[in-house]
Amino acid sequence: MIFDNVAGVLVPILIHFLASAGVVTVFGSRFDSALLTTLAALIVLPVVYFLYWKDGQLYGRKKDRPDAMPAWTYLLIIVMAVISNQVLSFLINLIEVDRVFSNAAQEALFGSGLWIQIIGVGILVPIMEEYLFRGLVYQRIKRFVRSKKAAVCLGAFIFAIYHGNMIQFLFALPMALLLIWVYEKWGTIKAPIVFHIAVNLSSVLFSAFL
Repeated sequence: MIFDNVAGVLVPILIHFLASAGVVTVFGSRFDSALLTTLAALIVLPVVYFLYWKDGQLYGRKKDRPDAMPAWTYLLIIVMAVISNQVLSFLINLIEVDRVFSNAAQEALFGSGLWIQIIGVGILVPIMEEYLFRGLVYQRIKRFVRSKKAAVCLGAFIFAIYHGNMIQFLFALPMALLLIWVYEKWGTIKAPIVFHIAVNLSSVLFSAFL
């Protein structure tokens, strides 16, 4: 039972890892970082969406009510996301982590063409990551970890460590906690998707124009 639970959490992550590795192997010499990341997201998104839907069929999931997220909520989530992004970025810059750790992966993403950053990094990747990390990983952890606080912390830690370097870890960990809070607050995957898109898009646009 424990093995099945752990496998259920790790398999979706492994799917994304293998898809990313495959894309890099086939197209790595021809495409830039943002396009490679976008292609991996496009490949994985239908898979994780199917698994998310399948989990809903197996374990039940409350359907979103028509009033679950009124229109003003989207604006509130976007504002919260942009402010959170700027505060976390300011704090990380303040402690000058980049003097010790490299952030080459993110710099490569922001060095790609603007439109692929907007469409891929800004929109497609956040959608895929929310179905993967909040819709699947976090929800599956909650089913076998008795403590909700432990499930939240473990789900956030997995999301953060999967980003692969210390600077992104320090940013992604509190961001993951916020995404889980948003998910639980509004009870629909749409909420963290909107939040995550706002974070990534604001990062892309601020990097490009400021």
